[in-house]
Amino acid sequence: MDIVGTWALPTVRDSGGPLPIEEISHTMIEVTLDGGVTWTELVRVPPTDPQEFRITDAEVGTWGFQGTVVDTNNRSAPPVSGTAVVPDETAPGPITDFNITLE
Repeated sequence: MDIVGTWALPTVRDSGGPLPIEEISHTMIEVTLDGGVTWTELVRVPPTDPQEFRITDAEVGTWGFQGTVVDTNNRSAPPVSGTAVVPDETAPGPITDFNITLE
């Protein structure tokens, strides 16, 4: 199962003033697999690229993501987070302690 993230870039700053695309350096996407204890950078997406990422054949589990827009002066927006739960769709394991007796 693939995980796909998409987003739209902001057009205003926190102050409400305009944010031209030329003043955006990148969007940094981070991932956690331990509930947010450890975050690892997954990708930096320039503003001129499609605003998306894909994880192919994601392992079973809960994937946490956060995205942060960084401007050309290295100022970061507050992170926005999301979660994807990849279900275990395998068959159940075999029964155990299966006994056949004659009575």
